[in-house]
Amino acid sequence: MPSGSISPSFQKNSAVAHCRSYGNHFPDVEETVVVNVQQIADMGAYVSLSEYNGKEDMILLSELSRRRIRSVNKLKRERFAKAKAINSIIRHVVEQLGYDKDEQLEDLYMRTAWYFDRREKKEAAYDVFKRAILDPHALEECDISAEVREALLENIKKKLTP
Repeated sequence: MPSGSISPSFQKNSAVAHCRSYGNHFPDVEETVVVNVQQIADMGAYVSLSEYNGKEDMILLSELSRRRIRSVNKLKRERFAKAKAINSIIRHVVEQLGYDKDEQLEDLYMRTAWYFDRREKKEAAYDVFKRAILDPHALEECDISAEVREALLENIKKKLTP
């Protein structure tokens, strides 16, 4: 393969690379989120929401803090790390199963991670996935096939086992 080209299998699955980390399409009011600052203007900063599929938003200057708030940053890093782990697991399952549409990825999220987040509490999926390492029955209430459940469990064990 020529240097600089992308393998066909990656191209096929690259369409699946677009999905938010949480069930809701936008963050709740007053929710702390990870963003990438795209541009700073007179009125505020234009940002992309990293955990919400890069959706663009604007933060007014009056809403920004001039100083760094360390405790919130630490808390946010933990939340982002958990969401990133869940994201990595689900994306790997999608690649293993050969899914090639954003809808298939979102459907798997809805039946697994977002299901637990809705049922128990926000961000509960990480705890349920950790519990599934020792108790695979924790995933049985998900509306997924046995093949998907096995692939999910295999990836959970690889990524979340200490």
